[in-house]
Amino acid sequence: SDSRGSGGVLPLRPPPGAGSSVGGCEERKGLSVLLIHEHHLKAIGSDLRLLGLLLQLREQGHRTSLLFRGRTPREERSPPTSELYRIIGAEDLGDPLALGGQATPRTPPSIYEMQDLHGLVALAKQGWFDAVLCTFWFWRDPAPSAAELLLPTLLTHAPAGRRPFVAVLSDDAHSAKAAMMAGWEHVEERKALWRGKMHSLPPRQHAVYSLADAVVHISETDARLERAAFNGTARYWRVVRMSLRSFTREGGADDGLESIDDAATRPATTCGGGGG
Repeated sequence: SDSRGSGGVLPLRPPPGAGSSVGGCEERKGLSVLLIHEHHLKAIGSDLRLLGLLLQLREQGHRTSLLFRGRTPREERSPPTSELYRIIGAEDLGDPLALGGQATPRTPPSIYEMQDLHGLVALAKQGWFDAVLCTFWFWRDPAPSAAELLLPTLLTHAPAGRRPFVAVLSDDAHSAKAAMMAGWEHVEERKALWRGKMHSLPPRQHAVYSLADAVVHISETDARLERAAFNGTARYWRVVRMSLRSFTREGGADDGLESIDDAATRPATTCGGGGG
């Protein structure tokens, strides 16, 4: 199918014989994937979709780690951190591993929590991840999103030959929504707010999408709107559809994560941590 359309489902999978830079030369099934989000998963709709994506990646055999931008109180975490450790098949450390200062990051799979850029740089320099999936929410607007803050550092400090495939997971057609709301609002204060977003969001989206290999939306409508506005910034435009069927290999052609397997088209990783 057209690489910019929403063609058939192709699970995230490694090429035959591909290995990972984690653990030396031993060949292992699947890719090493880092899933980045604004906070520890909570009992809200967007986070439930991410949990479904995490379960799907694990079902496909990928070694999946999590990176949260900031700290979340234990009572707000859902599922609990101990359950997330179980899902990713890692030792339960009680809390996410803080990335900060001079501490050495724990090898994947793991759950990380960013404290400062020093810790993020240390993680990036390991070259452990074949693919990075990062949410792109504007929940903290006008403050920058996790994608704006973390992706440039992760990519800039990746070892030579180990730049991960990057997929940005967007929860909305942000610029189109801002324009629509600016036209609908009758209260001048609210109209001005949306007009401001209508002008401020496009360059921010363009900057993030330019870092990505794929932009993934949760609906066909959002994908079409964003592709029309930002086509050319990313190579692939896809839709993630989550259902119980998509947690299994037998999921139908309309379920699951589409065409992110392009992360695995690089040559297999060698013993020295290199790669294509």
